[in-house]
Amino acid sequence: MSDKVLSTKEWQRFAAGRGYKDAAFVKALTAVERLETPGRELDELQAQSQALLKLHKGDKELAGWLDTLPKALERRRRELEEAESESEAGEHSALLDPANLLKQLQLCKKDPQRRIEFGFVDGPAAGVLALSPKVAGRKLYAQLCDASGGKTGAYGSLRVVEMELLLQIDKPLSGLVKKLRAVLHDCGFRAKAVVICGPDGAEFERDADPTATQADDAAPAPAAASIESAAPPTEPPAEPPTEQPAETPARPAAPATGAITARLKALMPRIVAVAGSREGIAAKQFASDAAHLAQSGDLSAAEAALAKAEQLLSAGTPGAAEAPLRAWRQARDAAVVTLKALAAEAAAEKDEESADAVREVQAVVKQLTAEPGTAQQVLELQRWLGEDDVVADVCDMGHDIRVPLLAVLAPLQAALN
Repeated sequence: MSDKVLSTKEWQRFAAGRGYKDAAFVKALTAVERLETPGRELDELQAQSQALLKLHKGDKELAGWLDTLPKALERRRRELEEAESESEAGEHSALLDPANLLKQLQLCKKDPQRRIEFGFVDGPAAGVLALSPKVAGRKLYAQLCDASGGKTGAYGSLRVVEMELLLQIDKPLSGLVKKLRAVLHDCGFRAKAVVICGPDGAEFERDADPTATQADDAAPAPAAASIESAAPPTEPPAEPPTEQPAETPARPAAPATGAITARLKALMPRIVAVAGSREGIAAKQFASDAAHLAQSGDLSAAEAALAKAEQLLSAGTPGAAEAPLRAWRQARDAAVVTLKALAAEAAAEKDEESADAVREVQAVVKQLTAEPGTAQQVLELQRWLGEDDVVADVCDMGHDIRVPLLAVLAPLQAALN
């Protein structure tokens, strides 16, 4: 830092041997030196300089040294704001750079298991797609909105498998496939198909590029021609095509893929029914993996992932209990807040009876289990709330917690039975 007022070294040179109580000031000055973006550290340094002057009233040399601090701080603030603005402009420019997009797509093409986040914005002039292995899709989408001026778009995760662009959508957008086609064309990436999936992995839309398919189909043509040219002239040229159906044994994968897709569709209502539960979240991920693996041709792995999803959902009970368990947690948390307020009121009395009251309240709080996971635990809670003398004493203090708690325990008991 060029300005001596905001330099720790310059301050130490000035303050040497003067006995200033400057620990807090030096700490604030060091923090400002390390700043890369404008922050509250600038205001803190100003406050510490005023505190230092009060500690050493009448020190004219100190007052003179700190006299230019406000202007220096303002200058430093402007420098940091300008640097931040330039940095943001660079980040926005990188987001909109087709070369960066093509690089990420090519990395995905080389590694079919590579899944990265994407954000897409339908900008005023054209659609913009950005990919990142680190930044979340939602954040990419927000950054693209700022950079491009667009207000609508989509985000999620993306993979490239056998030249097919597989997008798992978290935020959908109407007409996304056609808009993505234009972006891919502009950056120079050729995909056989763009496949749109939901968060559960179910395929919503598939758009194939005939030109990409024709280009790939044209590749083996020279080999076929050379085989025909090497064949004896007595063989009719129409015979080689008659042998091609021998390649169709690869097609048995199609019925298996169809069966997996059918099972996935049948599984969706069950996943939705337990959405938000641990089992539901895990089953949803396994179903998504099964869909991706089936699309990439790894049917045995897809079958295994689908079986795990079905196994998780077959338990049924934990997922069914998730909603009433969530209601219990909310009612319990409210009761704990009430009881702690009651304990504070009792403690304020500062006598022997209030001390006993605080102990009773604390005992009740400890017994309020946050996660009753079995029907037996719920039954014990119901009995304790309805029959325990300490609970009754605490409720008699003016805050009856039993009614709301017992009301949410009843459906939880039914779900766990």
